[in-house]
Order: sequence, then C-alpha cells, then structure tokens
Amino acid sequence: MVIGADGSVYVAGEANPEGMALWRFGADGSALPGGHAFFSGGRGLGMTESVDGELLIVGGLNSGMVIWKYDLAGVLNHSFNGTGYTAQDTDGTLGRDIAVFRNPAGPLYGKIVAVGSDASSMKIWMHNADGTPYAGFNGGSVIDIAPGNSLREAHAVAVYDNPAGADYGKILAAGRKQEQWAPSEAVLWRYNADGTPDMSYGTGGMNVIANTALVHGYDVVLDLDAGSIHYGKAYVTGTGAFGMFLTRINNDGTVDLSFGVNGFVFDGNVGGAGYMTDAGKSIAFDYCGRILVGGHTISSGYVGLSLNYDVVVWRFTADGIPDTAFNNGQGRMVRNFSSLGTGPDFVEKIVAGDNGEIFVAGKTSSRVSMGAIPDMLLAKYIDECDPCEVTPSHTPTAVQTATFTSTPTFTATPTVTVTVCYVLDETFADGGRLSYSEGYGSGYAWDMAIDRNDPAGEKIYLAGSIRGSGISWDPVLLKLGTNGVIERVFKADTWAFPDWANGVAVGVDGTIYAAGFVYNGTTQDAVLWIKNEAAGRLDEAARYATEEDTMAREVRVSVSGDVYVMGFRTHGGGTNIVLWKYDDVSGSLVNLAEYTGAKLSQDRATALFIDGNTIYLGGGEANGGAVLLRYDGSPALEKIAGYNVTGEEYINDIYVTSGGELLAAGRGLSVSYTHLTLPTKRIV
Repeated sequence: MVIGADGSVYVAGEANPEGMALWRFGADGSALPGGHAFFSGGRGLGMTESVDGELLIVGGLNSGMVIWKYDLAGVLNHSFNGTGYTAQDTDGTLGRDIAVFRNPAGPLYGKIVAVGSDASSMKIWMHNADGTPYAGFNGGSVIDIAPGNSLREAHAVAVYDNPAGADYGKILAAGRKQEQWAPSEAVLWRYNADGTPDMSYGTGGMNVIANTALVHGYDVVLDLDAGSIHYGKAYVTGTGAFGMFLTRINNDGTVDLSFGVNGFVFDGNVGGAGYMTDAGKSIAFDYCGRILVGGHTISSGYVGLSLNYDVVVWRFTADGIPDTAFNNGQGRMVRNFSSLGTGPDFVEKIVAGDNGEIFVAGKTSSRVSMGAIPDMLLAKYIDECDPCEVTPSHTPTAVQTATFTSTPTFTATPTVTVTVCYVLDETFADGGRLSYSEGYGSGYAWDMAIDRNDPAGEKIYLAGSIRGSGISWDPVLLKLGTNGVIERVFKADTWAFPDWANGVAVGVDGTIYAAGFVYNGTTQDAVLWIKNEAAGRLDEAARYATEEDTMAREVRVSVSGDVYVMGFRTHGGGTNIVLWKYDDVSGSLVNLAEYTGAKLSQDRATALFIDGNTIYLGGGEANGGAVLLRYDGSPALEKIAGYNVTGEEYINDIYVTSGGELLAAGRGLSVSYTHLTLPTKRIV
C-alpha cells in the first residue's frame, strides 16, 4: 500500500481471475473511475514508491519472483527493464516485500531490494532503478539455502539508508527458519551491500531472535532518524506461542531490554475465542513516533470452513507500552469488516497517513461457498482526539492526472472510518467512578445534568433514589464537583414508601429542577422539586394527582426558561403518556397534551427533548412497540414514528444534533437500531 502525494491510496494484491491487481482509491476511500489495473497470471504481495514517484510492486508470476513498475495512472512503465517488469527465478519463488534506497546522497540511490522465498530457501534480490539486476550485489541476488528438510522464509525487508552511517547499504530481512524436527523460529538476516552476509550479525549473518516463544517474523522497520536515541535499531512483529509479538533489536542483534517488558510485547487471545494465534503482520510509525501494528485475531469458530478472524490495530508508545489514549484505554482496536457479520479478515499492510490517519489493507469476505471467499479490504481509522501536532513527512511528487487503464469492474470493500477518543479519567471520584448509597446499601441514578453557570464552578447533578430502610426509597439529588467528589446531598420529605427522583434539569436562571413521584398514602403522584441550596433539601414546587397512579419521568427546560415535565398516568385498564408545563405562579403542573396507548409499565414513558419550539417525547405503546411523539400545541401528542418487532421495544432517550438529526435510543430484543424518515428530521 502506498499513499500518494494527492492523498490517493494505492493497493496491490490479487484478483480472480484477472491476476495481479492494482487499485487506486480517493482520499475518502471512494473507488475512482477506472481505478484498477491487472496483470494476468500475476500476484502482488508488496509495494513501495520508486524514487521518481511511481509504483513498484513485488510478487509472483509464472512460478517466479517479479517486480512491476506502474505510473500513477495505472499504466505499466515499459522503460523499466524494457517490458515494465523484471522476473527472476522460476522455481516456485515468490517475492514478498520490497524496499528502495531513497537518499540521493548515497551511492545506492534508486536501487531496489526485494525479498522472498521458494519452498525452502530465503532469497534477496537487488535491482537498478531501471529494473536490471544490480551486478554489484553478488550478481543480482543471494540465497540462503536451508539444509536437508529445513526451511527459510523471508517476509519483510528494510535497508540502512543513511550514507553517513557505518551500516549504510546493509539489508535486513525478517522471517522464520525451521530445522528438521524442530519448531519454527523468528529470525533476522543481515547482508552487506555487495551481497555477502554480515558476519558480525548473529551467526553467519542470521540472527535468531532470543526468545523461544517466537515463531514467525512478519515485518521489520528500522529507526534511521539520525536524532533518535534508538538510531539503527530494528522493530520486528510477528506471531509466537503467546500471540502477537513486538520487539526492538539493537544494532548488534541483541534484544533491547528497555523495550516493553524485558524487550518484548505479547498480546494473545485478543478476540476472546481461546486461541493464541494472534499475529502482527505489519509495522508503521505515526507522525508522533508511536508504533502501529496491524494484524489479526480469532474471535469465534468456523464460518463455513474458515475460522472467524478479525482485524486488530495496536498502538504503542515508542518504548513498547500500550497507548492508553487509543480506543478508550485499550491500546488496540478489534473489528470484523465482513459484510457477512463474521468471516476471515486479515491485515497485510498498515500505513500511517500524514494527517494522523491509519490505513490498513488486506482481505475480508462477503460470500461463503464451503469456505469464505476473500475480497480486498481497505480501511481507514481516524483518531480525532489525537493530541499530537501533525508534521507531514511525505515529499510531494508530481501528480499524474490520467486515469487507470479501463478493465473489468472489481468491487472492493468500502473504506471504513473509525473515530476513537475517550479514556476513563481515573482521577475522577474513586478511580474514575462514583458510587453512593445509604441505609440498606441500594441506590439508583436515573438522570444527570451539568450546571455550567454555578459561581463556584461547574457542577454535576445526579437524580435518583436510595433505599433508606425496608421498602422505603427516597428521592435524592447529588451535587458533585468536576473531580467527582460529592459536595452535597439533597433529599425530599416523603412517605416511607418507594418514592423516586427520575429526572433533573438546570434552568436558564440556574434553578435546579428534579422530577419524579411520591406515594400519597393510596396512589402515586407526579412531583416537581426545586433544589433548596440553603436548606440542603428538595422543596416540592408542584404536584399532579389523580385517583390513580401518576408518575413524572423527565424534566427539561427550554431556552426561554419554560419548564416541561413528561411521564404517564393510569386510568382504568390503560396508560397515557403525558406532557405537563410548570406554572410557577400557581405552583402547578398544567396538562398540555396526552397520548393514549402507552404501556402499563412505568418505564415506557421515558424520553423528552426540546428542539426550539418543538418538543419530542419517547416511550412504548400498548401494542408493544417503541413510539416517538411530537408536541405542536394541540391537546393530543402526535405519533411521528414507531417500531415494533417483538413487542418489547421502547425509547429511553432522545437527542437532536446540531445538524438536525433526531436520534432515539432504547431497547429492542431483536434489533439494535432502525432508520425512519420524517419530512425534516432523520430518526436513527
């Protein structure tokens, strides 16, 4: 995968039956018209940018290693080796990764290095910028032949590209070796610029990474920042006995013990299915110097004949500590992109964009025929809360405007944008959470409001109930500072029966309102309270009572200062959702409108939101479905949307975004959300 100077994303791979595939996508992930090119019979496994801003792809063709060169318009560059590609070996060899010497001050500027393997041996090739073999590198290639029934596999390559450094021109390859009857081991090979093994590195130029739990090295990246304290060190990821591994290797081949825990990071069974086969497949550094690893985990059993693999993106600090600023403190993100809901997803490459984006390329699945059938995957992650300042590292090259060669249409998986922002603030209250109870040790918080106008600073209010004794539940309002410390507890003087405060709101003048219900000795009444700061209690401001039960569930204040309360009242065998308005002159709750058909259960009238001059209410209907209502001044609440699948759906909360989207959240036994359409609002 390569990110172009114009933000275009180029991905190389394989399509069936077309062969080697090169796709181009817009910066927003859209498939550009004619944005693909194919080479029959080929297979693309690695890609990089040439020094003249074109695309170099390594893979396999006719049982041999091949390197293609394409311009940014998707046209094969026939000046490259006279054909547009160069092929080496025909013994089943595959090229798996490719690198370029990019520093114009070095004598190897423009040279192309590729690594791969055949059935048993590791191979390295070096070519001139024009695609011809570089004779100065052992005639153009080297091979590490495995003895007997052993094997050597190279999967990744990095080059030492600082002409001022003593190691300039050396080549580092990562992979694995396995001797006959012995377990697989993750290894690094290092060769000099002339194709001879670097005898100072490991044993004869091959360095088995010092940890018997490591099975396979899949990627290697060098730190060649001259100002870095880790200059010349190598970062390696792969898979081992404990799942994904990440390590940092000193320039002499020893493990850097200051990295991670004793030199290593391990993360296994990320998907929770009990497997320790998690793998890191690719490494990148973002613009803040943090380490990104893309890979996979197993999250469940078989889909057809294939296990359900999910994509994993890990982020670490420069010293191998999981980055708790990534994905709500987890330091990693797991996702399945299959349109089937489950299926094998794999990452082959991860790239950090210039503006903080993370791109991953690999494969997913959209169909099952015996086993899951793979589709190309390109995904984009965005951390909108990233605190780092962007310092673009990409040197722009000339952008070609021609389109790719027109070929048969191939539908790729669309780009997915994921936003991750929040982590638990462990300085808040007790380790990031607050709990409060009295008496019998039970309590509930039903609603929350924030007073940003308190002269003493921002305050948080929680409305709920606590169990004092026996069956007695008392309405309670907690006042907290922004550090989560309870500053005051306000209670109402009620009967020794279940009484609740269900909602809280802050008035435009700073008045704190709470709404709920109290037992009157026979039935329950809806009540609106006002916080009395001086007396430290909730004072009753208004009550609505009938011969049967009436309960208030929410209170909200309009921008003009009007106070609205919603809840329900029972009558005979039915229940109505009710909207009241508080009249502070008469000290009463005025019934504005009702909706007939609400569920008998009290938790079915639970949502209230004021959007300008329009009031929205949510709950559940008598027929069992979720209902969304609107008040426009008439005595009957207007039903504007509903949803009913199992008879157990209802709405718990409503919110209108600044863009005019009306969002409703609630409960459904067989559905998590639904989309409905209104003339002026979109309900989700």
